[in-house]
Amino acid sequence: MKTLKPAIALALALAAGSAQANTITADGTFDVAFYPGNELALAALPETGTGSFSLRENRFAAFTFTMLGETWTLEDVTPRRCPRYICSPDGDQLLDLILIQFDDGFLLWDFHQGLFSMDVLGLRGTSDGSSDGGRAIGPFSSLTYRINVPEPDTLTLLALGLILLWFGSRTESGKAQ
Repeated sequence: MKTLKPAIALALALAAGSAQANTITADGTFDVAFYPGNELALAALPETGTGSFSLRENRFAAFTFTMLGETWTLEDVTPRRCPRYICSPDGDQLLDLILIQFDDGFLLWDFHQGLFSMDVLGLRGTSDGSSDGGRAIGPFSSLTYRINVPEPDTLTLLALGLILLWFGSRTESGKAQ
């Protein structure tokens, strides 16, 4: 049974290396308004836009956004996969950020800080007014999401089986003595 110990160590190393992080599945519809300058001037009419997206396991499955007479679709999204360091749950398993990058701009919702940022065809703005370009708001009409916790993969189950086999053999050899 001494040859089983290296197999257990190898299985544990492989299982640890294959661990997957949580992913996000989400659907949302949103409205965007951009006000030039840093003040929300009530008399000024904002530039407005509308959009929607679907995110499946951190991969964009659908996207449409219309603003300033332009329309962007899923084909314009780059990258199609929301980077794990962006689209990942925070420590409380709540949605932290969503970043959608597309030709001619981006939309970013920071749920942790309660901020929205955008850059669309040169209109740059943030919801807190920290941008020189203007103030932007991007409330969701609807947003649903869930955090997907990965199931144990094959190597993890193999490692667990080898550990149980090793402990079982130790119990058997202890009884024989």
